Amino acid sequence: MYRLGVAGYFLSPPGMNTFFTAVNRTMGVLFLWVCTLLLLRTLAADERLKTALELLQQSETRFRAMADTGAGAPLDLASGQPARSLQ
Repeated sequence: MYRLGVAGYFLSPPGMNTFFTAVNRTMGVLFLWVCTLLLLRTLAADERLKTALELLQQSETRFRAMADTGAGAPLDLASGQPARSLQ
């Protein structure tokens, strides 16, 4: 990216104001770097989101297994059986 900006500066048409040419090329290179950094940040956020979704799905699977089998239900300490509901 940077090399193309520098090459564009030296290959610009004759008669152009060198200050404006340099500013133009510098802004172009900065714009490309900003876009690159935003893309990298978006990709990192997407990866974190995928990881969080996987963890949530694993947690849901464990919860459903416990709910289906009754594991994790309160136990009656005297009998060791699941406690009856108070309803």
